[in-house]
Amino acid sequence: MKVIRCKPGHELILANYHSVNERHFRKWSPATPRNHHTIEAWTRRLEEQQVRFENGSAAYFIATDETESYVIGFCSLTNIVRGVFQACHMGYSIAERFEGQGLMK
Repeated sequence: MKVIRCKPGHELILANYHSVNERHFRKWSPATPRNHHTIEAWTRRLEEQQVRFENGSAAYFIATDETESYVIGFCSLTNIVRGVFQACHMGYSIAERFEGQGLMK
């Protein structure tokens, strides 16, 4: 497993990750429109995430297999506050088939 920054080019594996785990994520995630996790939607989202990363307001990471052919887990650090406070919101998920293996440390 390797952890890398989420960036344009990961559209397909992210769309697949959410499609395969849609039922699993329903327990924790709000309902989303049907086209929310399409490759096209992820293309736009990754471009927006790149801008947030560059301006220091957010960072997005994925855990993948060694060849980056599928996503094992996802982590986001958003609403980053710099200075003395040093805070952010953290979101994370893991594919159902990898749950319970101690991978989300």
